[in-house]
Amino acid sequence: MATYALPSDVATRLGLGGSGFDEDEESQALALLEDVSAVMRSRLPLLDTWITAGLVGADTAKAVACWLAMECITVATTGVGKSGETHPEHAVTIRSAAGLDLSDAQVAQLTPAGARGSGRPFSIRPGGD
Repeated sequence: MATYALPSDVATRLGLGGSGFDEDEESQALALLEDVSAVMRSRLPLLDTWITAGLVGADTAKAVACWLAMECITVATTGVGKSGETHPEHAVTIRSAAGLDLSDAQVAQLTPAGARGSGRPFSIRPGGD
């Protein structure tokens, strides 16, 4: 199945310029993008339908896929990844393993407003409110 981004999209976001990835790095990036795309489809089964219908931007899906792949590449390369941040007392949680997991914020970016929960405890809404 198609990925939401290409290895060249990841290379651009990593600032590799015109040189891009070497052959091994490109293979790694493609494999990560395939994994990321599978996770995105698993968590949001209607994502392709929403993109086709114009309810979610293809660029948004591309950005999320790139950022998840970049996080895996960064953790694999440097051994450090950020998994959380809290405010106002600034605290950052660092981890040494990358996981292909969509955050709630990323899921919200990839979900059309009409498909999001209303914040109520039940999904049945009498009267359609």
